[in-house]
Amino acid sequence: MGKLKNGLHGGISGKIGNLIYSSWKGKPYVKTRPDKVKNPRTRGQTASRSAFAVVQSLIGGVSSFVRDGFAAKAIGMSAYNAAISYNLLHAVDKSSDRAELVFPALLFSTGLYPGLTNIQLQSDESGKLKITWESGEGRANDIVGLVAVNEPQNRSQSFSSFARREEQQSIITFPDDWKGQNIHIYVSVKPAEAIIASKGKAGISESAYAGVVVV
Repeated sequence: MGKLKNGLHGGISGKIGNLIYSSWKGKPYVKTRPDKVKNPRTRGQTASRSAFAVVQSLIGGVSSFVRDGFAAKAIGMSAYNAAISYNLLHAVDKSSDRAELVFPALLFSTGLYPGLTNIQLQSDESGKLKITWESGEGRANDIVGLVAVNEPQNRSQSFSSFARREEQQSIITFPDDWKGQNIHIYVSVKPAEAIIASKGKAGISESAYAGVVVV
């Protein structure tokens, strides 16, 4: 509501309709009230916030894995943040209000160390996954690590040392509430000896997307 200052000869202060009357250093001025926005979030903002929440949830579930896996990319930031940043940029479809993961594009480790070849997934027993592979290059005692992503639950689980390269197979057991659901598998390899990923040394392989399986 507007008010008269100093009676009829004074100025007006306050609100009249969509106008706001006031003064600054003795000089009167008027401005319009901004329109109220029922939904201040644009489609892009909604998608971006949704994407961050989805990626953060997945990376948070395997934080210790990505700290090793993204150590080489952690320039000016933590390995954890580097993993989130990469996957937000490369593994999320933000074309709709609800961000959707591009599962084959997710990355949980990045490096130049030789990975496995011909990775195969098989689930003949409920809640269990048999994974086989060919050794490829590298050392027989290299450590094989795995990240499993539960698509319906948007949850992740890591197995940082579940086999050696030379073994060429292993069996993973998942939680009971993962049974009957789509599980995406990512595999990486690192040397048994600690190697710092610097000065051209390859400390870990890039995680390979092995596919999706119902366990």
